Amino acid sequence: MPGPGAHLAPRFAALLGAKYGVVGLSLLLALLVWAALDAVAGPWIKALEERSGDWLWSITARQTDERRLIVVDIDERSLAEIGPWPWPRATQAKLIQTLADAGVRQQIFDVVFPDVRPDDDVLVQAVQKHHPVLAQVFALEQGGTPSNGQPSGALDWATCPAPFMLAKGYIANQSQLAAVGNAPQGYTGHVTPRIAADGVVRHQPAIICWADQSYPALSLAAMMQGTGEKTLALQRGGWLEAPWLLVGGSQAVGKIPLDDHGDMRVSWRLHPNSFISLSASDLLSGRTRNSVPADVLAGSWVLVGSSAFGIKDTIATPFGGANAGLLAHAQLITALVDGRTPYTPAWRFPAKPCWCFWSCCLVLFEQRALV
Repeated sequence: MPGPGAHLAPRFAALLGAKYGVVGLSLLLALLVWAALDAVAGPWIKALEERSGDWLWSITARQTDERRLIVVDIDERSLAEIGPWPWPRATQAKLIQTLADAGVRQQIFDVVFPDVRPDDDVLVQAVQKHHPVLAQVFALEQGGTPSNGQPSGALDWATCPAPFMLAKGYIANQSQLAAVGNAPQGYTGHVTPRIAADGVVRHQPAIICWADQSYPALSLAAMMQGTGEKTLALQRGGWLEAPWLLVGGSQAVGKIPLDDHGDMRVSWRLHPNSFISLSASDLLSGRTRNSVPADVLAGSWVLVGSSAFGIKDTIATPFGGANAGLLAHAQLITALVDGRTPYTPAWRFPAKPCWCFWSCCLVLFEQRALV
């Protein structure tokens, strides 16, 4: 004989089944709709996210006096006073010596010296004496280029692993300078940008492969020399970390987050006006001795590059369509020093299903309120 309330069980089961059936169907439909949108409009949504990020960088950028990294700019006035680019090697050597005399702790050159010149020896001697971090550039998907010079500064890895890309060409320093740009004598880093489809630079490859060797970015080479780090190791990140991590062998360099492609995201946290910029011509002429306090250069890192339009080192950034390429390296270096290189955690992939799940939970709660 049925007990008291037995007639209520079928009604309760039906109600429960209807309630959770609606939730289950809602979850399934939400997943199908999201998958369709992601397949059809995924690139458009990604582009919208990136442009929204650019806008946020531009309106939230900090304006402060960044004194740890000083920019030495081969600007239009420098070209007008000293002469057209490229300058004689003796002039470049004088700039290195002038910075050393000012007490600069580390010199980082966003400049490549690919051609052999009669006065190379004087520049080679200055590089051997003061050990500036040198630059080189590789060609990736932007197209191949005739190779010139000799790549240097490869990491001590047995091979160049995934996820890093293989270069199609390079412009590197001439052989004498390349030789002193190899550890332990010196460091060399690449200045190759990752240019997005809309032309904006938001990432830089951390490592680029050439002839099965692994060549670090200029910012990484600067960090290694500045901290005394001898090697880097690549490892997978956890769910709350970036997909890939670069870790210093002696822990002098903290974990550096990389995305699925092995790129570092540029942190545009500092407004361009935050960086103190000195004209190269003022340094070479001695004018800075009277116009710039001695403690500005003493003990600082210095990034030497060019904003001159004729040198053709301009990039699009969240701050405008024609900024000096050295600005990206300045942002990367300061972010690495502060340990604030931005990244998207590896758990981003299940985030969409989780969003659908919580949406369905809200539906469930609303239904309960109505019962």
